[in-house]
Amino acid sequence: MMWSEKVKLLMLFPRLLIGLLALGGCATGNYDNSQEAHKFVQPVTDKKNNPSLMSMGTVTPVSPRFALTNIHVVKASNRLKAVSTHPHCDIALVEYDSSLTGKQQFRSPSKGEQIRYFGYSSFMTQPKESRGLAIIKTRLREEYSKPQCVMYASDAGVIVGMSGGAVYNTKDMTLGGIITGFVSRVSDIGGRTVLDTPSVFIPYESFKDWLNAALAAAEAGRAGPVFSASAR
Repeated sequence: MMWSEKVKLLMLFPRLLIGLLALGGCATGNYDNSQEAHKFVQPVTDKKNNPSLMSMGTVTPVSPRFALTNIHVVKASNRLKAVSTHPHCDIALVEYDSSLTGKQQFRSPSKGEQIRYFGYSSFMTQPKESRGLAIIKTRLREEYSKPQCVMYASDAGVIVGMSGGAVYNTKDMTLGGIITGFVSRVSDIGGRTVLDTPSVFIPYESFKDWLNAALAAAEAGRAGPVFSASAR
């Protein structure tokens, strides 16, 4: 079976597979409790459903007023409203008051580079982190991730709730991308290398131009009304 056929099978239930990190009960790879995650990410909580027990996903601050997350996290939350959404990638800009001073420093990881994931698990809203490599570039066919969106597959572990979390480059701790989810099997763009149950993330290079334009518009007040990303 060719790579394209496997992806079609994989994407028969796109919301189930990709959305599981925000709502479901699945995980892949290894991950640990984190003492540092709160420095880089925050949980998306719902005051009506006891925020101490449940997170709908994760947001990654990129400025004192705005954060990135996944579109599917926004759709799952009744507290988030997107300032802007990417036309091809599962990524959204939301308004969020954070302790971040100044703007985030970005750099896309190179193939084979060491990376760190930070996010929050859905159950008990626990801060998590994992380590791995940016192994291959790939593309997905999913409701919010179009084939035009180049992504990375990684062996870094993820658990439910880490969607929208941060991918940091271990070497210099610059923000390299946003966690999207995981898939059962994927190949590189050329179809030569196949990985089983990798996590996937959107590298900075795939949303750089959109983010610069979206932030400039939002900071100039040209965006519509939004809600805070958490119950704080």
